[in-house]
Amino acid sequence: MSDIIRDSKVTLDVSIVIPVYNVENYIGRCIESIQKQSLKNWELILVDDCGSDNSMSVVKKYAAKDKRIIYLESKSNVGPMVARDRGSKISKGSYVTYVDGDDTIPEDALETLYNEAVSSNADIVVGEALRINEDGSTKPFMSQRSNGLIRKRDVFEKLVTRSFPHNVCGKLFRGDLVRNKKVSAYEGLTNGEDGYYFVQILRLAEKIKLIDKVVYEYWTYSSSSSHKKMTEQMMQSMAIYESFLHTILVEELGNIDEEYNKTLCRTLYNISKVYPYESAKSILENNGIYVNTNIRRLIKDFPLLKAIKYSLMYHIYSKLFA
Repeated sequence: MSDIIRDSKVTLDVSIVIPVYNVENYIGRCIESIQKQSLKNWELILVDDCGSDNSMSVVKKYAAKDKRIIYLESKSNVGPMVARDRGSKISKGSYVTYVDGDDTIPEDALETLYNEAVSSNADIVVGEALRINEDGSTKPFMSQRSNGLIRKRDVFEKLVTRSFPHNVCGKLFRGDLVRNKKVSAYEGLTNGEDGYYFVQILRLAEKIKLIDKVVYEYWTYSSSSSHKKMTEQMMQSMAIYESFLHTILVEELGNIDEEYNKTLCRTLYNISKVYPYESAKSILENNGIYVNTNIRRLIKDFPLLKAIKYSLMYHIYSKLFA
């Protein structure tokens, strides 16, 4: 940990937690976007996830000049969720938010989120996000286009159809929730880790507020994880997350298999357009959720699957569930 004495009596408005992994070229820009915030009473906790570049050297230079910046060093790579959880558990802020090391936040993001949380007494505030491409073009990211309170059940229902952002970035959480021992991390999860963490926090929340204002900026690069070849670890992570999500949704909502499986078909079809046959096949085979009568029925009844019956994914379904 950086050489900063942490006074437990100090009250901070917001803690920002960033996992640091191979973001040497971007972490400086990320930190500076936080230093420029109109809200000044914050702490920044950067957690080393043991990458192969000099990201932490950059972090230490910023920490040496700004006492609000804290860093935690690690001995091994454990994945972004564990890194975020480490930072969350030592945070001192009344509220906690998360930023990825290659992204940025607008100058008024923290103030906007914090004021909304305080004025509405919300446990979670969800803002809008913007995706910024390498060529400078932008577009909204899973926009909710809504202001006001939303029922927790409605959020879970939107998670069934993948119409609600399950990531933890672009949201502000009451500090007591993320520091709760009931919220745990799954070591080594590399895909779906945001959702795994968010759903746990959501179950503890009582009041969720949506705001129609951009508070987060995703930067997309050709080297981003979503553009890399799918590995066995990534496949296992997706299967673990889908199993976990399905279990939680059933507990919260009851029988959701029909709608859930329709959405799952769309998701796996999109995967098939990006990743090789064997990768998608492995995801299916390694997750018991997919092997059920509903999927078999959907192969025959779901319009999308009929429309793509000659596609790669249709053949995967047919081979696995015929």
